[in-house]
Amino acid sequence: MRKRTKWLGLILSALLAAGCVTVSKDMYQRNMVWDTVPAGGYIDANVHIESDCSFTAEYAKLWRDWMNTDETIANYKRAACERIVEDMIKSRIFTRVDIGGQRDLLIRIEYTESQADQKVVINVIDPLSGKVHSTYGTSSVRMGYGYEGFNNNLKRMLSDLRSQMLSDYQAGKGIKGLLAARYGGQVFQEADAEGRGPSLGVQIQSITPELSAQFGLHGAKGALVTDVMKGSPAERAGVKPGDIILELNKKAISSPEEVRNAVSAATHGESLLLRIHRGRTTIYVSAKLESRYPQAARETRKEQPSPPESASEKLPSLRNDTYAVVIGIDYRNREDIPNLQYASQDATRIYDILTDPRYGGVPKENTALLLNEKATRNEIVAAFRRIKTWDGYVYVYYSGHGAPKTKGDKFIDAFLVPNDVVITDPEAMEDTAIKVSYLQELVDTSNAKGVMLALDACFSGGGKSIVPMGGKPLVGMLVSPEIIKPKGTGKVIITSSATNQQSWEDETELKGGIFSHYLLEGMKGKAGKDIWVKVDELAEYIKDNVTRAARKLKGIEQNPQITGRADFAVTRNWERAKVMDIEIARNKLKSAFEKGDITAEQLSKALDELKTRKHSKTLDAFLEGKIDEKKFGELY
Repeated sequence: MRKRTKWLGLILSALLAAGCVTVSKDMYQRNMVWDTVPAGGYIDANVHIESDCSFTAEYAKLWRDWMNTDETIANYKRAACERIVEDMIKSRIFTRVDIGGQRDLLIRIEYTESQADQKVVINVIDPLSGKVHSTYGTSSVRMGYGYEGFNNNLKRMLSDLRSQMLSDYQAGKGIKGLLAARYGGQVFQEADAEGRGPSLGVQIQSITPELSAQFGLHGAKGALVTDVMKGSPAERAGVKPGDIILELNKKAISSPEEVRNAVSAATHGESLLLRIHRGRTTIYVSAKLESRYPQAARETRKEQPSPPESASEKLPSLRNDTYAVVIGIDYRNREDIPNLQYASQDATRIYDILTDPRYGGVPKENTALLLNEKATRNEIVAAFRRIKTWDGYVYVYYSGHGAPKTKGDKFIDAFLVPNDVVITDPEAMEDTAIKVSYLQELVDTSNAKGVMLALDACFSGGGKSIVPMGGKPLVGMLVSPEIIKPKGTGKVIITSSATNQQSWEDETELKGGIFSHYLLEGMKGKAGKDIWVKVDELAEYIKDNVTRAARKLKGIEQNPQITGRADFAVTRNWERAKVMDIEIARNKLKSAFEKGDITAEQLSKALDELKTRKHSKTLDAFLEGKIDEKKFGELY
């Protein structure tokens, strides 16, 4: 009790000394910081999450005696509530949060503090009836009155509650039971159970009368899409969970069985025309049927970085002060926007290199990967906002369309084009796209030690860019070659072309965006002069190679633009690092010795050789993985 009173007194004294007894919500939130524990699975539902934070009567009296201001207490509760909701969203336990108008569930989190403990209760509410369907709760003994105990308790409790919800969901109980009751219960796979026939790649279920009324349909008809398989024909066609299939090849669908039968009767490679109800609109998409395990999925796996040469090779530690936002959009679900072939593939490759411990070493929990339908305006803006608060090294990559913003015959700004953009007129684009000037503001005001922004898009109105209906391309306009210029040092922005040029993909040799190809090659090590690939080296490598490749492959000028100054590391030159990084080399030699492939004398000789700048060809060959441990022992 004496310790607590002393702590409270110190805080109050500090506030009084500062002439401020009202503590703001932001001041509290600066201390309410913990690393979100990613969910161990996901719940396929569109939810709204809200929270309510309260004190027990005794604890509330203690606060009032201490702070003597209701505003401070209210600010503390708001700060805690917002952080709790943020943690639940960041864990990615729910596939969709506040998407569109319909909500499958309302998740209400109730947090209560007392002098003795902290308690969290999660109520799962059916939004149609307003009734609580299931409840999950946990508590923790208070570990002092400082932020460390507060943060650790909440981190653990929220993670425990997610595990409880997932356990029930995977067992068909809790949220799964509510969704099954809501959507008619039975979920159908749209191809034969053994997966031999053609596949669309969706799970579907029947439409109940309640759902029909909720979606504004006339009568219970169609099949509700509950899940879309990654890499499937449906995903590539732009089908989303929550869509309702109304027609298939111009034939009305009244039940999930009709979709399943139609897919089973089709042949591999056949294209099906789907009429889909989404939100308040109806759209058509075409999906080319494939086997259960499409070739595209296998090819995607091949593109990922190769595993280490041997299981004994020790990987470098992750770089916990690094962060990344990676975005790639093909627009294949949009008939009003030219599709791109390689944008999402390029983004996936960049993400793989950045998160590979051998190269970028960015922890996956410090990244945001947004591809195609997930790259909505809201999701992109939410990811971009993190740039302002991250205090380490930040890497941002975008591959997709850009668009010019003009006024009369003047170019005044530019847009990045999210997947859900509206292009019916310039005003609609203004409301639904993302201004490049907004992105620049986030970069300029970022707390980061270093920021690299790479944009594989153009803004001229051609190539990887578009103009809204009624808008103007930049033909004939005088514009600066740079689209964006950062303020201060430590920030570098690389755009794939000059403002009035076009950026291109190559389907003949590179099989990707020309800019993205050389960005990737540079990050793998070709741009680096030493162990680390520095951002300035990477920028120069891209500039030289993209200009040359665009002339050769397309016969056009595509000149990447570099603005800003910095020399921080982007990725590790792994092949060179294995030779020059003493710690990595020592671990590899030690492993060979422990396995009996080299003698103690050979180990000692090699360790001495590592201290010199010049190594024998045999040692370099071993460290580079060109010969294995046994061969090294024979030759060295």
